[in-house]
Amino acid sequence: MAYLATGVGTTALGGKIEIAQEEQRGRVALALMTDAGYDPRQAPEAWRLLEPKDLPANPQSLNYPRLSGYELGILNLQYNAERAAGPEKTFTEAALSGAR
Repeated sequence: MAYLATGVGTTALGGKIEIAQEEQRGRVALALMTDAGYDPRQAPEAWRLLEPKDLPANPQSLNYPRLSGYELGILNLQYNAERAAGPEKTFTEAALSGAR
């Protein structure tokens, strides 16, 4: 019985650690995108389009995954001042110009 309680506690803690790691990866990804000159506000939209295995006929009908909501919160808190500093390239603009 003690093993069962320990296993449940470990599983719950593991889930919290996974979420914390996913959020940290999201913050690092936003920072790297900004450092590379991309518009980090494109990230939540990219996650929304990459989430499903098959895109529906109307991609606008897709919901934002949890990571997108978290990144939007980070963007609103930390990236407003940086955005005012100057224009960044969107993913599409960078791809068309061949820049990285």
